[in-house]
Amino acid sequence: MNSKLDTTLDIVGCTTKEINSFFENWHEHTELTRLETIRALRVSGHLSTKYKSECCEDFKCPLFGFTLIKPCGLMTCQYHTPVTVNPVQVQLAHGCKNCLINCLDISKNNRMSAHEVANILGISVSEVNNSNANAVSKVRRQKIRENLEKFQLPRFKYLTGHCVFCEQYIQDELEMNLWPELTIQSTKYGWCSFECKEKKPKWQFAIEKEFGCNYLDALTVGYLLYNNIESLGGIFFINKEIISKLKYGIQKNFTFLKTTFA
Repeated sequence: MNSKLDTTLDIVGCTTKEINSFFENWHEHTELTRLETIRALRVSGHLSTKYKSECCEDFKCPLFGFTLIKPCGLMTCQYHTPVTVNPVQVQLAHGCKNCLINCLDISKNNRMSAHEVANILGISVSEVNNSNANAVSKVRRQKIRENLEKFQLPRFKYLTGHCVFCEQYIQDELEMNLWPELTIQSTKYGWCSFECKEKKPKWQFAIEKEFGCNYLDALTVGYLLYNNIESLGGIFFINKEIISKLKYGIQKNFTFLKTTFA
């Protein structure tokens, strides 16, 4: 074998793990490196090694302690991956022994992309991204809730059976469901009129109900933490147009909070 091929094999390696690693990181190499490596592996007889599977230890379930020699049949576990009719998903789930923890354990760098997760679970990439965004939003809202305690901001709770804007008693109307368009939560929250609904839209109520304070204060503390007004839309589930209209109010309230409670 010539020195050039020897040099290539020294760089790539000849073990199954080393050769597999080269192919897993295929996109990181130049076209020339790919070509020279393929040639070197073919000449040395190691090219077929890519298709061999290395022996590895059986996966031990971290929750129940038993060894998974074959796909897990404990379908009640939260990490169990039920298979669909999609043959690709069936193969991937079977390879992970139907266990999400094992899928993560054998993945590269203990991380899986949204595409890999979608394939294993048999769902769309958008579903994975939405779930991830919701989880991040939930964590951020909890951090905002904790930081609200540091400011002496007016706190309140909505009265059940009363209009969420003018506080007029509407319990009877809610129970009879006279105006479904004016109901937020059956028999509990709603508006007494369409005028009140316009003045206190549902997104404002949702924020104030969750955080127990004026919606603008919650948004401002979010801005104080993350220093990005645009990101508030994803955290509080409100659209860009509304955020754009609230920019001035958030910035003005931000200055007030910084000056008053710094």
